[in-house]
Amino acid sequence: RTARAELKKELASGKIELAQILAQPPACARTARVRDLLLVLPKIGSVKAGQILARCGIAHSKTLAGLSERQRTELLNLFRR
Repeated sequence: RTARAELKKELASGKIELAQILAQPPACARTARVRDLLLVLPKIGSVKAGQILARCGIAHSKTLAGLSERQRTELLNLFRR
């Protein structure tokens, strides 16, 4: 739990990008819900997170480890700069 909290802080501050976590999820984040990680990001609230998940065809309760390759690729394409 502590490692996941630290990861969320780094995401929120911009020290680490979501694309990095999606590409190679650390062990502490594999059971985290994708929606929860999106909500930590700046300028993404509940509505925008829901829109992103709907666009990629991802359920609100889907965990990072449970993403299919297609879903992971679509999310990566959205968040790569």
